[in-house]
Amino acid sequence: MAKAGREENTHSHAAVLACISHEYTQFGKEAFEDNELRVLIIEHDQNTFVARPIFNLVLCFVCDKEANLGMIRRKVDNLAA
Repeated sequence: MAKAGREENTHSHAAVLACISHEYTQFGKEAFEDNELRVLIIEHDQNTFVARPIFNLVLCFVCDKEANLGMIRRKVDNLAA
């Protein structure tokens, strides 16, 4: 797991988000036929968490609550491509 950011808790936020994404990827497919997780967005306290599965990895962004989600989603999609 890697992180980039100035805050000390960025690593733990990314780990929790990756775990949630992994659980959905594994067990969500069993519950919903032909359902794939494309992007996971969670708003909590002063942060917005954005995750996207890429092969066997999960790209996680921890953003300020005021961040433009459209721009963040586009950045995640571009990095995933």
